[in-house]
Amino acid sequence: MSRGGGKGLSLKDKLDGNELDLSLCDLNEVPVRELAALPKATVLDLSCNNLVSLPSDFCSLMHLVKLDLSKNRLQQLPLDFGRLVNLQHLDLLNNRLVTLPVSFAQLKNLKWLDLKDNPLDPVLAKVAGDCLDEKQCKQAAVKVLQHMKAIQSEQDRQRQRKLQAEREPTSGSRPPQPPRHKRSWSRSVLRVLLFALLCVLCALAACKLTELQRQPLCISVNALYEDVLAALQNHKTLQNMLQQNSQQ
Repeated sequence: MSRGGGKGLSLKDKLDGNELDLSLCDLNEVPVRELAALPKATVLDLSCNNLVSLPSDFCSLMHLVKLDLSKNRLQQLPLDFGRLVNLQHLDLLNNRLVTLPVSFAQLKNLKWLDLKDNPLDPVLAKVAGDCLDEKQCKQAAVKVLQHMKAIQSEQDRQRQRKLQAEREPTSGSRPPQPPRHKRSWSRSVLRVLLFALLCVLCALAACKLTELQRQPLCISVNALYEDVLAALQNHKTLQNMLQQNSQQ
């Protein structure tokens, strides 16, 4: 274990029942391997040292119930800090923390938390409160856990939306298609209209070009045809007159 720049401190000498006091030991790193060999030490005091960070394997100390990291120089906690699921009491007073890892939401047994005297993100600072007494520190644990769970849920939703967007084709790849039943209905109507138009043309041709033109029905059809042509010609003549007047 590093103490300042040297080694030689025996953890067993510091162990008192289930409490291990390593405060004021001038530590600049945590002796994780030695601590893992003492699962009986569920209460760990690492306050008043020179710790700037915690190693990732620190989170393997899942036997910890009470942890004091106050008055160090911690700038962040390990990403998987939430693995310390048995932690009930956490003191982070007077460090250099700005945020907490999202996995913090997994500390379901946390009952007491002190984050005072850290340059916390304003939102997190407001959630954590002052922790000036036992009641406030307990409230801090509850509120911070709720806050971190909300952040974790939002990140999970964003991840799901991203995965869904990657599975679906992009909106610009092809224009949106109308529903299949609407397309089928439109095609059916178009076919009926085309068939009706074809029937009209065939009847008109028969009444104009065959001996059926003398039949009463064809006489009516031919008369209607002539009326339509005359109306179209009159409409065209009227348009030409209006166009000439407008030019004058």
